[in-house]
Amino acid sequence: MFRSRSTLTPGADAAAFALIVVGGMARVAVYLDRRSFWADEAMLALNIAWHPVGRLARPLDFDQAAPLAFLWLERLAFVVGGPGELVLRALPLACGVALPVATWLLARRLLDGTAAVTAAAIAACAPQLLYYANELKPYGLDALVTALLLLTALAFLRDPVPARAWWRLGGAGVVAVLVSQTAIFVVAGVGALVVLDPRVRAHPEWARRAALLAGVWGLAFAVPYVLVYRAALDNGYLRRFWGDTFLTPGTPQYGRRVLRAGGTVLLGQFVAHSPRDWRAAAAALLFAAGLAELARRGWRILFLVTAPAGAMLLASALALYPIASRLVLFLAPAVCVVYAAGVNALAGLVTRGARSRARSLAAGAVAVALVPVALAVATAPPRPEDSRTLFAEVERRSAGEPVYVLSSAVPAWTYYTTDWRSPDTSRLRWVADLTNSTGPNFNNRPSRGRRVVAEGDAFVLTYRGRSELIGVDEGMGYRIRNGPSDFEREVPDDGWAENEVRRVRAAADSAAWLVMAAQVPVPELALLTTALGAGATVTYAATRPGAAVYRLRWPPRAAGDRAGSDRPPGLYRTPTSSTSNTSVALGGMTPPALRAPQPGSGGSPASADLPRASPAHPRPARGSPGRRQSRRTAARHGRGSSQTRARRSASRWSARPPSRLPAHPGHTTRRHR
Repeated sequence: MFRSRSTLTPGADAAAFALIVVGGMARVAVYLDRRSFWADEAMLALNIAWHPVGRLARPLDFDQAAPLAFLWLERLAFVVGGPGELVLRALPLACGVALPVATWLLARRLLDGTAAVTAAAIAACAPQLLYYANELKPYGLDALVTALLLLTALAFLRDPVPARAWWRLGGAGVVAVLVSQTAIFVVAGVGALVVLDPRVRAHPEWARRAALLAGVWGLAFAVPYVLVYRAALDNGYLRRFWGDTFLTPGTPQYGRRVLRAGGTVLLGQFVAHSPRDWRAAAAALLFAAGLAELARRGWRILFLVTAPAGAMLLASALALYPIASRLVLFLAPAVCVVYAAGVNALAGLVTRGARSRARSLAAGAVAVALVPVALAVATAPPRPEDSRTLFAEVERRSAGEPVYVLSSAVPAWTYYTTDWRSPDTSRLRWVADLTNSTGPNFNNRPSRGRRVVAEGDAFVLTYRGRSELIGVDEGMGYRIRNGPSDFEREVPDDGWAENEVRRVRAAADSAAWLVMAAQVPVPELALLTTALGAGATVTYAATRPGAAVYRLRWPPRAAGDRAGSDRPPGLYRTPTSSTSNTSVALGGMTPPALRAPQPGSGGSPASADLPRASPAHPRPARGSPGRRQSRRTAARHGRGSSQTRARRSASRWSARPPSRLPAHPGHTTRRHR
């Protein structure tokens, strides 16, 4: 039933090796791109860099949760190598590179050589698996642990009699539940198979050994559960955030939840958002064919591969585990095996004489279809919030001027502006207490249901000679939902932009900086539009994918209007809604989400700072050498055709807002725990 030796032909062996190499090179290419930490990574990185080992064994700040061993290994990497992205992503990269190898080994034990090539192709080239091999999160480690546990279980089931086999299985389970929080589902499935297998039960001491095994695994899981996981389970914000992804019977829209969960299990390991068209139907057909093929090979194989998913679904029915794309990534090795079995089964429907060739051709077709996907990710790595260089530029240029930090940018800004050789722990503690879900300025709050008036005046910190204004959350309320949008509101709360511009103007003598990092452009547009309506001018702007910084300058204050005075919010209210009329000229600058990114582009003076035509400086005649020189000068200062296209894009955005805000393919758009 379980293959103890490989039956691969040299050709299949070479094909699998080539696919694994392609997947590994793609992962390394994305890793070396060294993209910035986005908000969710930055929140976990702050915990790792700030807290010692003992503190990491308690509930984390910023509503984060991760396995103890993962946190300790990352803390060790930080101590040895420093705070860089390459250091902290080294462990996820190693897990991502090893995953296709482990999946291939698993498939060749359960299926045959051709199916193992198909499984290796899927594991090596799936976009989600490529992405999470370079994310400071434990999801890639979860998937690798699943594959290794299943391989260990296969070795045990081939010969369950010797005591050393029980010791190996027990030790592997203990390590797994300490390293991965989803390993408990795999351990539960393996334990159930141990109890049900007649060959195991034939041993006279099986009951005592099985009870000891269950007790050891239970105690091992109890340690991280009591120290870390229980706090996350009791976290009111996290339960609200994931509430629509539980499969508790009797909950609203239960049928839609089940369908969504099914699509997530089938495709969530490979794409961020499961399609709801013929592709989902094709995946379901292929998956069903794979399950039938596994059942044909023996009930033990089918049970071993599907039991972890069954344990997860049971936990979700008890409202103990949400079902979302990256949270089911640990099932990737098992799902790859099922799909590989399905390809084999469908290809084997041809006549018996051509069955082997048909299966080989099907495996080759899968590889040919997936390799370009991996190469596309490697040549154009995703960058959700490419903020690191922009933040460094603000630190270099701000020279004591106040800096306003959009609420979604606070984690990354705090991480990148902290001197980790001698961190200001009081600043870190203040930011954590302010932005935790129990704090006064949580950065993913639901809508207030009222107009924002005079909020956030106390959310100011002096650091390195500048005032840092922590942005008040806009109240759009992102969470995973079953509705048409995951946002409770598609625009910020009424008065939010006016309130924030009032705060910035009160803190600035003449100029201030806006720091933006978000995967949706609406808050950024609202803030800039309102600031321009209040008389501000953009004198510097720099944009990167998902991030931007702006320097705003205001006209001199009126007599008697001292810096820091409180003006009535109405003075800064624009004549239109905070998210409409976004075609206002932003000094020649447009937020990055509304135009194609320009790699390597830095900041440039805004057009507001350039000389204007006047009687003393008449505009040259059209077609004259002076006019051509003016055009070249304008292009150097960022006033060329790209700015015109950006303003047109902004106009289209304001004229027809999308029904669903854009999201990065590797994430949904807000902080996820």
